[in-house]
Amino acid sequence: MSIGNTSILRAVDIYGEYVVSPLLSVKAVTNVILHMNSGEIVGIAGESGCGKSTLVKILYGYIEPSLRVRGRVLLNIDDGTIDLLSVDEEYKRGRIWWRYISYIPQNSMNILNPYMRVGDHFTELLKKHLNLEKDEAIRVAGEYVEDLGLRKDVLKAFPHQLSGGMRQRIVVALSLLLKPRVIFADEPTTAVDVVLQKVLLQYLLDKQKEYGSTLIIVTHDMSIHAMATERIIVMYAGHVVEEAPTELFYEDPKHPYSRALINSLPRLGDKGIRQGLAGQPPSLINPPPGCRFHPRCPYSMDICRREEPPINKYENGWRVKCWLYVKR
Repeated sequence: MSIGNTSILRAVDIYGEYVVSPLLSVKAVTNVILHMNSGEIVGIAGESGCGKSTLVKILYGYIEPSLRVRGRVLLNIDDGTIDLLSVDEEYKRGRIWWRYISYIPQNSMNILNPYMRVGDHFTELLKKHLNLEKDEAIRVAGEYVEDLGLRKDVLKAFPHQLSGGMRQRIVVALSLLLKPRVIFADEPTTAVDVVLQKVLLQYLLDKQKEYGSTLIIVTHDMSIHAMATERIIVMYAGHVVEEAPTELFYEDPKHPYSRALINSLPRLGDKGIRQGLAGQPPSLINPPPGCRFHPRCPYSMDICRREEPPINKYENGWRVKCWLYVKR
């Protein structure tokens, strides 16, 4: 199956569930179809537990033992197109991860090997993938950490000797070290203060522009999407319910869930009480029939409770999964 001229990554009919027991599973991602274009910045939004992080792991090709997946994730590389869900992990570790696609996971400040000095994390990657000698690898690593406002001597430290914010910066620098074509950033600024949030986000945006990479930012912080992304994907209970150009989306969100997300944001000069969304997301062990949002939706109709809505397509790649936009 070929990918369009500008697409670098495409997800086809993705399903992901966590198997708790032979009779019990959590349906985290259901029937997701997406594409990512070369050089664009895409946001994935939604409440905690809606399936954002699971979707990113699947798109990255990192399948944990309890995660069972179906579908295809097609990635363009120099010598063709591969399905990340069909190739083995050894191939991905040796040829794909870090070089073509990179992943900044949630709580990434805690993923560094506590028994390795910070500099060894950099030199190991650079020696393995670029065949650099140790001295040259340390020089390159020093440039990256200085770009993030750190001194070169942090390369001699062990992770536990650094603050959480410093470790977070190190992981971000590592993820961009080999100039990957696709960068997944899963809540990259959540666990740090607002000053460091700006530093990290600006660094990601600067490197994305410098490398011409595709950057996918996953966060429930709608203000980050408004500031940084060009296209936004909204998830609810494992489904993609809306996909739109960011600027148009903020002007006129179509899905009722998207409207609730936008209406919860504070506005300059508006002293009124922001309206929250009643209820809770459904259990993904036994999701409700029909539209999964219908128990919380102020526009719910009888058909919403019986049948899953189709995806309605509009201009500019806008897609909405809602019965309100189906002509009957």
